[in-house]
Amino acid sequence: KKAIQENYGANLAAIVAVGDVTLAQIEELARKHLHAWRKATRAVTNVVDPHPKNQLQTRLVERLNAPQTYVLVGQVAASQKDQDLAAIEVFQNIIAGLPTSRLGANLREAKGWTYGVGTQLNPLLAKGPLYITSSVQTPFGADALGEIFKEFSLMQKETVSDEELARAKEGIMHSFSGRFSTLTQVATTLADRFVYSLPDNHDASFYDQIAQVSKADILAVAQRLLKREHSVAVAVGDLSALEAPVAKMDMGKIIIERESEHAQP
Repeated sequence: KKAIQENYGANLAAIVAVGDVTLAQIEELARKHLHAWRKATRAVTNVVDPHPKNQLQTRLVERLNAPQTYVLVGQVAASQKDQDLAAIEVFQNIIAGLPTSRLGANLREAKGWTYGVGTQLNPLLAKGPLYITSSVQTPFGADALGEIFKEFSLMQKETVSDEELARAKEGIMHSFSGRFSTLTQVATTLADRFVYSLPDNHDASFYDQIAQVSKADILAVAQRLLKREHSVAVAVGDLSALEAPVAKMDMGKIIIERESEHAQP
């Protein structure tokens, strides 16, 4: 209770309302139901970026008889105020965000190990994570991790093609209006502006920044973000198909979590 009183208060909050309602109605409801809401007692402090790791860490998590292996590779990437945020959004579409992405073409189309590969960027007040995920056939979990890092290395060494860049940018720009297609999405967009102190023209400005991303920008982002030593790799599945292959790879510090270790007595 004390932690809530210290950190959550009317002075740090905003009301976002989207729909068939007037400002006067919202103000009346706020006075009626929230008039006793006290201020937070703790002063707002700057959010500190998490410290990046200095060695690749690979965590193997046992799930006996798992039909697939879930793999994840991620690292600390960007905040909402990152000057390269538009380029990072385009980059993640190229690496794994589209069915035609680098890893999609590799792991799904060429190798047939998975139905798809996904990526997510979560920029926060401080730096949030960028991670790539996929569920692959059990025998190929370790190989999939290797292929992800191989694509990382390639993207750091050579520029992407004109076609890859155009496709990735169009994928974002053509879906941009979806941010305003439902009341919930409009409210979320407005709430983000408050939480992250973004200007009212942020969405229009960000759209223009996406359109201007170049191949050189993508190469610079890949070289900046894809630091092997800052990464965490996770594979969840049958250890009999993971442990020996991963031990033969250059996968940094390997941590193994066995299902029996978490069993209830």
